[in-house]
Amino acid sequence: MKAISALLVLLLALCCSARAELPRSAKRGISFNAIPAATLSQLTNGVSWAYNWGTHVPPELADPACGIDFYPMLWNAHEDFRAGLTNLLASGYRPKAVFVMNEPNLRGQAFVSPQECARTLRSMQRFLEPLNLRMIGPHYATGASPADSIVAWDPLEKKEVTYTFFLPYHRAMEYYAGATARETGLHLYGNIWEVKWLLSELEKNFPGEAFWISEFNDSAAADEEAALDYLVAAVDLLERSPAVAGYAWFKADMPGDRQSLLTADGQLTRLGRAYVEMPAIDTNRWDSVATPIPAAAAAFLHEAEVERCRTGEALAQVRIPKSGGSLQFQLCASPGIGALEIRLADAARLRTQLDDGTPHEMSVTNGVIRMPVPTQGRFRLTLSAVTDNTRIFSLHPVSAPSPTAPRSPGKPLKVKKPSP
Repeated sequence: MKAISALLVLLLALCCSARAELPRSAKRGISFNAIPAATLSQLTNGVSWAYNWGTHVPPELADPACGIDFYPMLWNAHEDFRAGLTNLLASGYRPKAVFVMNEPNLRGQAFVSPQECARTLRSMQRFLEPLNLRMIGPHYATGASPADSIVAWDPLEKKEVTYTFFLPYHRAMEYYAGATARETGLHLYGNIWEVKWLLSELEKNFPGEAFWISEFNDSAAADEEAALDYLVAAVDLLERSPAVAGYAWFKADMPGDRQSLLTADGQLTRLGRAYVEMPAIDTNRWDSVATPIPAAAAAFLHEAEVERCRTGEALAQVRIPKSGGSLQFQLCASPGIGALEIRLADAARLRTQLDDGTPHEMSVTNGVIRMPVPTQGRFRLTLSAVTDNTRIFSLHPVSAPSPTAPRSPGKPLKVKKPSP
């Protein structure tokens, strides 16, 4: 009987994907120049893919056991890049996709007109199709100064245009290339408000299309603290956006720079640790209650946002600016867990709701709200703010009390009868 019970618990754990840590993001990547072999094991906890603007794959990344996919890039139309890709394939490495055309709309990079960009993309497509390789590109600079922007005749505007923003360039290029479903790359170096604005524009103007934010950071971040604030908020936005197929921090290896993910000796910086540890968002995933769950891992947010936590309670927190905002978790029960401890800022009040049941208003005591949860099956937990500016840190499992074992009657006492 004990063996059957143990097997049942194991099967429940496997079905609910119970694990000591949340799964890594399939979207999350890095751009790099050189990655020390010893660093790869640290990155694989949170990073799924990498590229280096070229076709040479470092030996460590070529090893399938490393767990990080390498995407080669045909940086421009030069034959050297095609020869490099041919050599890469001849070595036995088979990439999942090939990036093409690095910043055709920015001086000093590929820098060609929309018409020439379309011509190059068609040529690259003809080169890649017989190899059965997926093409992702071009990879645009989101914007540039007039002095660094391409000037060309625009077939839609019917006039000469200085392309300081990627969107008119992209539309002109698509006109020349023909209506083709493609995956496009963007490089984004604005602040967090520009990230929000750009994602809104992509979702509005290109419904159903996939974009790769193949370079991003806040180039104006004053110091490491500001860069950390940006990284936490931006990664969550990119994780949740349906318009984003992948994203890569710029860049992994800039030793001494406030934006670097690695130190000079290949260790993770504070930014590097945050980049690896930020939760992946997957609305089809159900998280086991057997291990702590960051609030930032909630499957759905409504009028709430993820930001860096500065109190030390967690890497990131969910802040609900106004009463009525909420977050929802998709959870899988664990037989030994009878309650969850919700950790949040003092003086907050929440309404908690299991699935479609009745909401219950609860007040925080010493930074904690404790609520009972089912011990089997799947369930949704919704936390709605009653107070403004509510900050939620994490969920923690509380073991169910062990049932009291019945007392054994024992042996009857022998009473010596008194002598008559």
